Amino acid sequence: MMQTLVTLEIKGDGKRRLEELLAAAIEKLAHDSSVREAFLRHPLLQSVPPSALLGKISRKRAARVIEAGLLSSDDGRELIGDALFGRGREIETTIPLALLLGELGLMPPSLSPGLPPVQILFENEDCLAVYKPHDLPSAPLRSDETDSAVHRTLAYFAKLPILRDNPLEPGLMHRLDTGTSGALLFVKSAEAFTRIGKIWNSGQVKKDYRARVALEPGAPRLTTGRIELLLGHDAKSKRKMRVIRGPQDAKLIRGDAQRALSEILRVNPLAQESLDVSIRIETGVHHQIRATLSHLGAPLLGDSIYGGREEARLWLHAWKILIPTGAGKSLEIVAPLPADWPTG
Repeated sequence: MMQTLVTLEIKGDGKRRLEELLAAAIEKLAHDSSVREAFLRHPLLQSVPPSALLGKISRKRAARVIEAGLLSSDDGRELIGDALFGRGREIETTIPLALLLGELGLMPPSLSPGLPPVQILFENEDCLAVYKPHDLPSAPLRSDETDSAVHRTLAYFAKLPILRDNPLEPGLMHRLDTGTSGALLFVKSAEAFTRIGKIWNSGQVKKDYRARVALEPGAPRLTTGRIELLLGHDAKSKRKMRVIRGPQDAKLIRGDAQRALSEILRVNPLAQESLDVSIRIETGVHHQIRATLSHLGAPLLGDSIYGGREEARLWLHAWKILIPTGAGKSLEIVAPLPADWPTG
C-alpha cells in the first residue's frame, strides 16, 4: 500500500470551504481502481470496500490533512483551513495512499518490533481474550501510534477483522479505559462479531470488575445491591460523565442520557480505610463504574476526574466476562488480579 500513489484535485468555487472540497476529492478516491487494489493487498483492509472508509469524510478529518501540510496550491499561497477556497484556485497533489489514510486516522495499526507479548486468557475459533495491563490503551487514537492492546494482539493474531468501519480497532469487541487493567475481548471474524454482538448488546453478557474505593466523609455505608442510573456526557467536560437526577439536569449534558445498570456483588474492607468492591455491569455506558461509584460517595482510588484520591494507578480491574453459551451455561473468562492488588 505504501507504493500506491493517489492524486487529489481541488478547484475552488468561492462558495465552499477548503475542508469541504478536500473531503469531496477524497471521497472520489473510493471509486479509484488502484485504491481498491491496494485495499485488496492489505491483510486487514482486503475485506473492506474503500467506500466504507472514504465514502463519507468529515470536515474534521479533512482538516487533519491540511494541518499536516500535505497539500500545496498551484499559486503557492498558504492553505488555510476553515476558510473559503477562492474561485479559480486549484490544488493537484499526489501523495502515498498510506500517508493519506494515516492522517485521516483510517490506516490500520502496523506491527511494532519489540513489544511485550500479549497474555492470552482464552481462545477458540471465534474469539480470544487478552490481559490488558493498566496504563496501556485498548486501541490507538491515531494511525501513527505504536503500542496498544490492539498492536500486541495483532502480533499474535494478524488477521483481526475491521469492525464498525474503524480500522484503528480491528477485532475489538469492547474497550477498557487506559487506566483499567483486565480482560479485553477480540473477535476473529466479522461473522463472530455479528453472533457475539447480538448477545453482547442484549444485556445477557455479564462483566464483573474489581474496584478499590474510599468512602467520602459522610457517605453512607456501601452495600450490595442493584443500581440503576441515567448517565450523560457532561456539557462542561469532555472527560466526564454526569448522573441525571431528573428532567432539570437535561441541560447539563451533551446528547441523550443512557441507562446504566450495575450491581454491587461484594464489599470487602482493606487496609488504609479502603474497600475492595466487586461490581457487575449489565450495560456498557462510558465510565459507568467510575461515575456510579462516585455517585455513591465511593470514588475509585486514583480517579481524580471523579473525586478519587491521588494514587499511582487507577484501581479498576476488568475481572470476569460471562458469556451465555446456551442451555443455562456460560463461558467464563477470568483475568487474574494484578500482583500489586492488596488483600484484606
